[in-house]
Amino acid sequence: MNLLKENFPFLSDEDVRCLAEISEIKTYGKREKVICIDKYSGDFMYTINGVLRGYYIEDSGEDKNVFLVNNGMFFGSPECILDERPSNYIFETVTDTSLIVFNYKKLEQLAAENKNIFRFYTDAIKSIIRFFVIRLDNFTSLSPQERFVKLQDSRPLLFQNAKTKLLANFLGLSPNSLSRIKARLFKKR
Repeated sequence: MNLLKENFPFLSDEDVRCLAEISEIKTYGKREKVICIDKYSGDFMYTINGVLRGYYIEDSGEDKNVFLVNNGMFFGSPECILDERPSNYIFETVTDTSLIVFNYKKLEQLAAENKNIFRFYTDAIKSIIRFFVIRLDNFTSLSPQERFVKLQDSRPLLFQNAKTKLLANFLGLSPNSLSRIKARLFKKR
């Protein structure tokens, strides 16, 4: 929990103690499911270390990666958090991963009672919204190569730990297209 104090210095020791009471640290091995499709998860998570993907499975059986989460990022199933419905996504670890897992309802309740925890909560929600706005903007205004470069520059940990197929899917590309982009960029250097 010292990590929370380091990354959110406005939290007092008492705030961190309160957050510790409604959370637990969980570790997962590679390719473990954290949230399952069609199941309700009332958890809101902070990634201490590791990489996870959030995906759904198309009727054709193909995975579609919507989320790639790494160190210092918050996540949870949007349906569970927003509408208290079962998840439409599977969240699965890509690498060994450690998470702080908060009970979302208890976190909301603490946020209503404590201004520092309210700030922590709103900062977390804003970071998730920011992720989606950037992702939407990238898909609507950037070429595939520009999306690749921007992701590589902004989130290098993903490129160290995620396979080309996973990154390509997240970028809306085929693995072959991503390989061609990488080759083109390598030639320019």
